[in-house]
Amino acid sequence: MAKRTAKKKYKFILISILFLCCIIFAAGYFSYRKINSAIDTDRIYKNIFVNEIDIGDLKKDEAIKKINSVLQEPLNKKIIKLHDRVQEKEYDFSFKDFSAIYEIKKIVNEAYNYAREGNFIKRYEKIVKLKKNPLKLNVEYNINRDFVKSKLNEIESAVYIKPKNASLYKQNGEFITVDGTDGKKLDLEKNLELVMNLLNKKESGDVNLIFAPVKPKYNKNDFEKTRDIIGSYKTVFGGKKIDRNQNIINAAKKINNNVIYPGETYSLNENLKPFSIKNGYVNAPIIVNGKLTDGIGGGICQVSTVLYNAVLYSELEIVERRNHSLKVGYIDYGFDATLAGDYIDLKFKNNKSVPLLIESVVNGNNLVVNIYGEETRPQNRKITFKNELVETIPAPTETIVYTNELPEGTKKFESYSKKGFRYKLYKIVYESGEQKEKILVNTSYYRPTKGTVKIGTKKIESKGKIENQNTNQNTSENQNENENQNDSANEIGNDDNHVSENENETS
Repeated sequence: MAKRTAKKKYKFILISILFLCCIIFAAGYFSYRKINSAIDTDRIYKNIFVNEIDIGDLKKDEAIKKINSVLQEPLNKKIIKLHDRVQEKEYDFSFKDFSAIYEIKKIVNEAYNYAREGNFIKRYEKIVKLKKNPLKLNVEYNINRDFVKSKLNEIESAVYIKPKNASLYKQNGEFITVDGTDGKKLDLEKNLELVMNLLNKKESGDVNLIFAPVKPKYNKNDFEKTRDIIGSYKTVFGGKKIDRNQNIINAAKKINNNVIYPGETYSLNENLKPFSIKNGYVNAPIIVNGKLTDGIGGGICQVSTVLYNAVLYSELEIVERRNHSLKVGYIDYGFDATLAGDYIDLKFKNNKSVPLLIESVVNGNNLVVNIYGEETRPQNRKITFKNELVETIPAPTETIVYTNELPEGTKKFESYSKKGFRYKLYKIVYESGEQKEKILVNTSYYRPTKGTVKIGTKKIESKGKIENQNTNQNTSENQNENENQNDSANEIGNDDNHVSENENETS
């Protein structure tokens, strides 16, 4: 009996233990499920805040969107106004323009990663503690100082005022010096501090831009030595070509009293253009592709040629020069300088230590260009210029055009073929009358030109007319021979314009 009772008791205990184990297992299982469901989520754990913004139980992209709407979007709309009180201009920049940003993605990642390391018990403990002690994070606010500086640099060119150098001009025989004026530039560092202050405070506001003075490079004292004529040249123009003369006078006025500072390269085109009626130029004869026609500014190359020779005698550095395609009448081979549109220019550099002044005057039919500077060359040193013929290119045969407008066999020269030439121009340097140097200045090519002759093909019926035609033909041929003989003289005496292929020279 006792054994049976003991056995029942043992069985009861065993069942109780098994039951208890089941309860414990069940409790453990459900606890595990609860803990696992709490920690195994793609959402940020509850009771986590960023800048007092509740982002708990949100997915990462939802949290980013929420914070952005509360912090970044309102910030982007804030404006900083930069005022240029000198020129009465205003420049508006938003905080977004300055790339002032909250590091939202970074802080959301930090919030999301909270309690996601270690074993699941410790992770769960951290999550449970959030109920009593919420996690409060602060998003980082960043301003890239260098980027803000670069944005201020963008308006530098708009607010910059270039200083004006002192200048010099000659009037009624007297030199008059005009003092320079200061410019201004943005004081970058001071303005940067003002802008950064508003950005750091996250406040809209106004900034009165601070400027630093920019002193001119040359003042009145720099012109004290600009009194000597270091180079001069003169040519004669005139005749009945009133329009051409007007262009010469107009161009001469435009370069008169031009100042060239040390190291500066002077462009004649820049000081004469635009070549337009509005700018004082008129139509005058030019040659386009070998044919005489009217063009704006015909004749101004006489001004460029005279200036070129004054520059040569001043011994300035020639940067760009080109001769005419054909001989011009107002100067010898190698001494001329042509202009054409924006693609053929006369440029030279002031290689002296003082500013130079161009004086360009018209006295009657004389065009005179003087260049004033400081004469530092020895008194016993003299220079002259000499051209030398290098090559003569034979004149091509005239183009023959047959026409029934002339009696058969009759010749009529529309234009005459001309020889071409290649010249070299040299500077000869003398000291105390003795030649010391011979320096090549330029090489000039004057192209040969092809003339045109018309030959008649019209039949003549009567014998008398034939004899008359032969007489006229002989007279015409003799006249043409005489004209050909005088061709060189006519070319040298011609002061019209000449051009090479596809170019319009305005000599």
